[in-house]
Amino acid sequence: MKIEHQKLLLDIARDAILRKLDSSTANGSAFAKGSGATSCGWTRLESPSAEGCPEGGVGFQCLESAEGRPDLGSCPELKEKRATFVTLTLNGNLRGCIGMLEACRPLVEDVAENAVSAAFHDPRFPPLSREEFDDLKISISVLSPPQEMIFSDEADLLEKIRPGIDGLILQEGFRKGTFLPSVWEELPETERFFEHLKLKAGLPAGYWSDTLCVSRYTAETIQNRSG
Repeated sequence: MKIEHQKLLLDIARDAILRKLDSSTANGSAFAKGSGATSCGWTRLESPSAEGCPEGGVGFQCLESAEGRPDLGSCPELKEKRATFVTLTLNGNLRGCIGMLEACRPLVEDVAENAVSAAFHDPRFPPLSREEFDDLKISISVLSPPQEMIFSDEADLLEKIRPGIDGLILQEGFRKGTFLPSVWEELPETERFFEHLKLKAGLPAGYWSDTLCVSRYTAETIQNRSG
């Protein structure tokens, strides 16, 4: 992805959070210019939810190209349906992480919605405060389509996993969990990575079953500090 497109996505994520913070109503329906935020030349419009996406999805319409930034009309790849995760950290600690595993809405829309959700709707954390915003670090992971892995047993699966590259989706019945490729930085050993993924899915670390489904994906990571 071009550097200017990466910067635009970071600006959109940052502006979406800031406009939510500065909004006078909790359910404001427009990201209009103003509120002291940097304009990216786009506006948020109410639209029907895409199939498989959360209720209250939004659409984006290009307003104009802000100085030094491309407008969305000249960035077709930013309007393609892509799945993303937005991760927020504060002073090196996780502050929120929300995303989608399946692509069901345009890239810019997915980034904006996930940024707001990570800041205000991650159940593990209280809503982000204005005081925290200036020191917030934003990271966007743009996911490739997941591919189901074929394996004969756990040892075979562990051999096929690519450390540092693969994000994994584990599913067993109604239990499901995923780790982004960035989690390898904390869990660099394949066996521990997979054990912790099973725990995240609500399964014992030593669990194994022939019905276990595992898919993998890669992610392009875009990150910078807001402000």
